[in-house]
Amino acid sequence: MPANIKEILANLGLELRAPVNAITSFSRLLCNTDDPVKKRRYSDLIQSNAALLESILDDMLERPVAAADVQAETLKENSGETVAIPPTESAEPEDDINLYTAPPRKKEEKKTLLVAEDNESNYFLISSLLEDDFNLIHAWNGREAVDIFAEHRPDLILMDINMPLMDGYEATRNIRQLSETTPIIAVTAYAFASDRTRIMESGFNSYVSKPINADRLISEIERLTGR
Repeated sequence: MPANIKEILANLGLELRAPVNAITSFSRLLCNTDDPVKKRRYSDLIQSNAALLESILDDMLERPVAAADVQAETLKENSGETVAIPPTESAEPEDDINLYTAPPRKKEEKKTLLVAEDNESNYFLISSLLEDDFNLIHAWNGREAVDIFAEHRPDLILMDINMPLMDGYEATRNIRQLSETTPIIAVTAYAFASDRTRIMESGFNSYVSKPINADRLISEIERLTGR
């Protein structure tokens, strides 16, 4: 399979996983809450992600180059020619739609968690999962994350990699000048081997890939904070 086809399919997979994961996760949250405000918010997010999913699927049907290449590969296979498909780098296997349900905890003082995330839907999912256990502070971009860290000194940071004004790498470099010990978890849609290596060499303590696997996120937070 040509490299460009593999790249196209990989990108489509990433595009599709995000809204599908959001729809599934917020549907489960919707079923597990009686709060009318949360119900309305979850419903709105389900509808917006459903519209995004429809848009992606429509766009897929309008990609003639990809369709032509796939058709050519199909003809090769049907002609009896052996087509070798080499292994590709992929994100760590995760259950994309698994929604973590936290066990009851003993009452204790909440730690402060800074979430640097420019996507409102992603932040709302994170806050829905963690707001009972942490005091959350939200930064919309890397520059804001650095300023908020300097002012509030949170106990832990979830740092999106791809953000406006300042990306997660640069923000983390700046924060490391203020603190070498605060745990920082990278949140990235690009969790291939080369990306993982760069993340772990850039001052982060760990990473989770998008779409966010709730079990993995909670596990990494507990490992780094001892909760």
